[in-house]
Amino acid sequence: MTIERRKYMRFLAKDNSFAALRNGFKKVGKIDDISINGLGFSYLGETTEVDTTGHFSEVDIFNSGNGFYLSNVPCRIVYEAPDSIPDEGFLLRMSRCGLQFGELNGSQLEQLELFIENYTAGSL
Repeated sequence: MTIERRKYMRFLAKDNSFAALRNGFKKVGKIDDISINGLGFSYLGETTEVDTTGHFSEVDIFNSGNGFYLSNVPCRIVYEAPDSIPDEGFLLRMSRCGLQFGELNGSQLEQLELFIENYTAGSL
């Protein structure tokens, strides 16, 4: 049995929920889970190693089904790992990226809470 050590409860994101890292929008993918403190998302991208140490960015969170859009959320990449080993000759593979949110302003926090209330399908 695995003991959850996270401080904040995580929720499974509903379909059509996406995250886009603002660094040139090179990483856009489906949100897997989200909490008030961060999120995890899966994306299809090039097979490169990424140094996540001190990597700060901003992320946009949106749901394509209804027009929900939360932009410029400060974040830090906590981890980035490939989901699978690519077939030889392929440059793309599925990867997973974990983000920790930075300091949110009042409006961003309110919108994030709204997203968790309306666009998630239960806790992990």
